[in-house]
Amino acid sequence: MRLIIIHSLFDNSVMLRRQGSINAFDVLVSIPSAILIGAILTANNIRDLEGDRNNGRHTLAILLGHKRAVVFLACSLAAANLWVGALVTARMLSPWTLLVLGSLWPSAAAIRVFRVGGKPAQMMLGMKRVAQTNTVFGFLLLAGLLIKP
Repeated sequence: MRLIIIHSLFDNSVMLRRQGSINAFDVLVSIPSAILIGAILTANNIRDLEGDRNNGRHTLAILLGHKRAVVFLACSLAAANLWVGALVTARMLSPWTLLVLGSLWPSAAAIRVFRVGGKPAQMMLGMKRVAQTNTVFGFLLLAGLLIKP
């Protein structure tokens, strides 16, 4: 939660500098990106779970365990898409922003890799897919915001 707030503040500091103020729309649109950044960190923690546990670290992935951490990651990836869907339903965003659903393929691929588990090197593909999700989501959201209905 702290990461979502920090990321949103960082994103919106740019808007503050450009416009002189921050509005609710800017904050609400920045939240899915913050969730996806948290997903990247969660994926990293899942990959490093054994090493972190052996070194005495206390990450969310360690507290949840491998299976539940993967479920948490899947929920985070879905939440970013659902958030955009909710903003479209509330008529705050154009239906074109639903293009972000195109990021579900790399998300599903990442979850498949992490479900199988294995050594950290084997889970690097999952890390790559989560990063691709973030990139694809960002570009598709931008495209959806730029297309005027």
